[in-house]
Amino acid sequence: MHPSLARLYQCSPHSEFLYFDETYTAPEDPFHDRPFYALTAVQFKYEDHSAIRQDIQEIVGASYFHSTESLRSSTGQAVFEELVRYCSENKDPSFITCNVDLAQDSNIEDARRECIKHLISEYAVKIPYLEGFIFEARRENKDNNRDRRFLKHLREEKILPDNIGLLGSLRMRKKCYGYRISYAWHIGVR
Repeated sequence: MHPSLARLYQCSPHSEFLYFDETYTAPEDPFHDRPFYALTAVQFKYEDHSAIRQDIQEIVGASYFHSTESLRSSTGQAVFEELVRYCSENKDPSFITCNVDLAQDSNIEDARRECIKHLISEYAVKIPYLEGFIFEARRENKDNNRDRRFLKHLREEKILPDNIGLLGSLRMRKKCYGYRISYAWHIGVR
């Protein structure tokens, strides 16, 4: 386990975390006719994370699952649908999704920031035992730095409370929670 994650997990077993994951189809993507950006936060108690991880790994047949890539094949779509069924049949964890439809000239980074701000501002104060937000590291350091600056800005603006831990540069490759999928497109921002 990454040392930063271990420090964040030094809490009560009843503490809750939001794990963020994104999926999108770019306007120029030939596989989809409705481009979108979605950021999903999965909320669950620390004490439940091992059992959930095991269930998900059994469904996907691996310790890695990438929703954006998987939606490009019929086999991947079938696994995605099975994950959705699993998630909908269980009361825990909870899924909170922000979706932005992308126009031809849309900027995915702007959509990402819009969703991050929306999810944090809406849910940071509503979850009583929330200990931290965990983001998967992005491929490029410049993108990780961009996220760090934006999250720092949200702290300065008091949108992101000081008492909530933040891990924004952990490269987990969706190993732990491959189910962080865009389960539902409920919360439209635009």
